[in-house]
Amino acid sequence: MTKYFDEDDSTLVELTLLGNEAAYEELVVRYEKAVKGTALKITRNEYSAQDAAQDAFVSAWMNLSSLRDFDCFKPWVCTIAKNCARNLNIHYRSMVEEIGFDAFENIDLSDSDENGAMSMLTSEEKYAELHDMVESLSTKIREVITLHYFEGLSVKEISEHLSLPEGTVKWRLSEGRKQLRKGYGVMEKSYDEDEQIAVRVMRQVEELELWRLKNDKTGFENDYEYVLAEIEKFNDPKLKNYALADVLRLGYWWLPGKRNDEVVDRIKRAAEESHNDNVMQFLMDVDIRKIAARDRIEYMLNKQIPYLEQNGYKKSLGYLHFWLGFEYHKAKRYEDEIAEYRKVKELLNPMDAFYAAAVAGIHILESKIDELKKNTNEYNIIVTGGTFRYIENKLCFFAQPGFSTNADLSIGESLFYNSSRCDGIIYDPDLKEGEVRLA
Repeated sequence: MTKYFDEDDSTLVELTLLGNEAAYEELVVRYEKAVKGTALKITRNEYSAQDAAQDAFVSAWMNLSSLRDFDCFKPWVCTIAKNCARNLNIHYRSMVEEIGFDAFENIDLSDSDENGAMSMLTSEEKYAELHDMVESLSTKIREVITLHYFEGLSVKEISEHLSLPEGTVKWRLSEGRKQLRKGYGVMEKSYDEDEQIAVRVMRQVEELELWRLKNDKTGFENDYEYVLAEIEKFNDPKLKNYALADVLRLGYWWLPGKRNDEVVDRIKRAAEESHNDNVMQFLMDVDIRKIAARDRIEYMLNKQIPYLEQNGYKKSLGYLHFWLGFEYHKAKRYEDEIAEYRKVKELLNPMDAFYAAAVAGIHILESKIDELKKNTNEYNIIVTGGTFRYIENKLCFFAQPGFSTNADLSIGESLFYNSSRCDGIIYDPDLKEGEVRLA
């Protein structure tokens, strides 16, 4: 039982989006049986169902911000599991008759050599071939495969026998099955021994992004190069490109010499090949800055929006409609601006800062539109939304998308922005009364 056992799904999703990994672990524990059961109905194979369930939880974690109703996490992740299971079936459909461990029921396979490998499986050719493939596995993986499938030990018993965490045993079993099926022409993802490499590396990517909170970026380049090297360990092209697009974008922001067209092109290729919606909105911003101000509305309407719609970049489309609203504001087309903000609300999750900014824009414009039409210069319109995250028990200012229209009438920058100039920290419970921290 985790410390989040009593929390509802909506709260757990919100906490996950705020960077709380333990909250997502609770969601996985809560629904792993349902997700695996959903996949099993399609794969009709215990091991394929387990692989599909693992893929589903990784995919759900990577795309969690697209979930509009947080209370619907269970049916949403089960739907993802169905798709993952169908994809596995498609991969296996064209292969030769599957040689799996299901075939060994009721067969005595207890004899093994001192290394734990089978000395004899059966006289049938397909079992001999499988024997050779088991022999070719690494010692650690072969050991758990032999103990589980040939000697009948449970995961818990193997964990105790080898003094390993149960999670490590599960991942070695999963990796062993994948490597064996790969030998029959099925290319699949590979996993780290202790956790899915996707989860581990994506967590490192998230940690790299936290450099945005630091005023001093000394040391970022070392972390950047390390994570890039870790990404190269991915075997799955989509996951590899997804992470690559995220990290290259950070280098574009903060590393000298990385802000050029060549890097942008590389980011775009990676984002398109992995359908990285988070990075695509960054690319739209880089693209529109090359367009003259007088041509931006037409360019957004005729080029960028159709591209995002055709390729299913929903989040980036929401962001783009917000910035199209800003362009309409500059052109004093306030009814069109409000219409764009309403589109933002239709496309984005209420947890998104751009959703909040759109709500703010609709509110202020509907209440002041007549005055604005008479004399825009009398007003400073501020349309923003903010994202705040608890990081290491500190409340941090993470982002504030939006705009302010009249610098001459501005009373200063955002209170929260100014308050966060010390490495993004808004509130630090460890800061004692009378202590001072300077940026």
